[in-house]
Amino acid sequence: MVERETVNFVVAGSSPATPVTLYKIMKFKAKVFIRLRENVSDAAGNAVRANVARVADIRNCTRLRLGKCIDIEFEAPDEDHANRELAKASDLLFANTVVEDWECELKEVIE
Repeated sequence: MVERETVNFVVAGSSPATPVTLYKIMKFKAKVFIRLRENVSDAAGNAVRANVARVADIRNCTRLRLGKCIDIEFEAPDEDHANRELAKASDLLFANTVVEDWECELKEVIE
């Protein structure tokens, strides 16, 4: 929900009788998790899986896939807008949607 506050003051170029509506900006923190799709071979993950037993007491590792996590803090007028714009950035910038899937967690930051 967008919180609005209507105040009466003069803005340059406007009529003194025209009230101005201000929007309170909300702050958000999000994590975007990006992973290769199941049907895409993960060469880097396979290399790590082949060597994990050399550095840690992990035996019989049968599956290991690598991914990315993007932490982002930003402002938006409301949660719907934040979700929409985060999805747009994830689809167009963060993930290669031909071979990767993404999901996100969005939380409002209360100060």
